[in-house]
Amino acid sequence: MCILCDCKGDFGDLMQLTTLDCSGCETVAAIPATLTKLKVLECAGCVRLKSIPPTLVNLEFLDICCTNVSEIPDTCVKLTGLYCVGCVKIKAIPRTFAQLNDLDCAGCPGLKYVPYSPYATLDLFNCDDDCAFLNQ
Repeated sequence: MCILCDCKGDFGDLMQLTTLDCSGCETVAAIPATLTKLKVLECAGCVRLKSIPPTLVNLEFLDICCTNVSEIPDTCVKLTGLYCVGCVKIKAIPRTFAQLNDLDCAGCPGLKYVPYSPYATLDLFNCDDDCAFLNQ
């Protein structure tokens, strides 16, 4: 269980959170759209999680490794770090992530588009054999 599970739907006290770590919580199925101040969201292993609210426009770091998230909102334009290892449903990384420095997308067989040359602006770029098919 994590802080989201402990709240039982009353997220009023969490509205000022800038960091949320619910990694490994198998109960979390959704991130409240009202947590608009979040800068860091770590939810690796939250297998019931299927989406990230587009209202999280202040996110700078997002870890959705081994979740069922299928799309990353293009409104998260402040992201500098994105970790989506093992996200089998992700198909593309949005073009709007101009500030992205770290991208780890290994184990994403559905990923077909990354708007970056791995050697261009990224400090960290990790992919696997599927990367040969990117941007084609």
